[in-house]
Amino acid sequence: MALTLISRSRYAWVKNEQLLTLNNDVTTTTLHFENPADANTLVIVPPDPQSTNDGNILGHSPRQLGIGMVEIKVVASEG
Repeated sequence: MALTLISRSRYAWVKNEQLLTLNNDVTTTTLHFENPADANTLVIVPPDPQSTNDGNILGHSPRQLGIGMVEIKVVASEG
């Protein structure tokens, strides 16, 4: 999954992207972005849902599974 901080400077859009690898467990991950242009937009691009028959009723089409987000917190760093 890509998390992208997008900001607009006086002359152009600035993009700072970081990739986040997810698994089946609930985890806490801290990402640090530089924000010299004082961006106010965070874009989250989830992966495409995956088809699965796991836990599905026999004869039904595969279910589409995506990600589950428990919490997102944006804080200013000190310094």
